[in-house]
Amino acid sequence: MSAQDYETMSLSTGVHPISFYRNLLPSHCLASNHLSQMKNNQWLAVAGMVIARQRPETAKGFCFVSLEDEHGFVNVIISPKVFCHFLIIILV
Repeated sequence: MSAQDYETMSLSTGVHPISFYRNLLPSHCLASNHLSQMKNNQWLAVAGMVIARQRPETAKGFCFVSLEDEHGFVNVIISPKVFCHFLIIILV
């Protein structure tokens, strides 16, 4: 895309919006570029802009969310119990 395309579509090539909030997040909230250092199946705290949310009927209540932060993407699997507890936050 050219700079004119970005301007016409009101897109930005500047700083990612989540970077403005990073200092306000708890210190245990990880950015996507630190996730490769974590163990498999480890519970984590992440933050980002929701770019996709899916809750297929075949997933037994699990919800799948894709987040984007200033460094990349994070795919999150949310258990049915956590989904029910944070329903409003997840769906807004």
